[in-house]
Amino acid sequence: MTWPSLVMAAGEKHEGGNLSSTSFTKKNLSDAMFMNCRLDDSRFDNANGTGISFKGSVGNATSFRATAFTEVDFSSTSFPSSDFRSVDFHGVDFR
Repeated sequence: MTWPSLVMAAGEKHEGGNLSSTSFTKKNLSDAMFMNCRLDDSRFDNANGTGISFKGSVGNATSFRATAFTEVDFSSTSFPSSDFRSVDFHGVDFR
């Protein structure tokens, strides 16, 4: 299945999309970049999680298994905050 891609700038929120109630927010906290990911959907499986992939504009990528609420710290060396400009939402994979 091919998933649509959306790009977020700092402070933007996106709701809807593949899930009936999905919101993504990126906050600039000092020099650290955080992605708050909340998945509220009747199809969400807390036991198995949902696969989400984020890719930074600098070309580095990270993947994680989301829980009902997941905070990802992009201040790590793989996501230098000075170079981090946007996030690509690559899709949700229900297993």
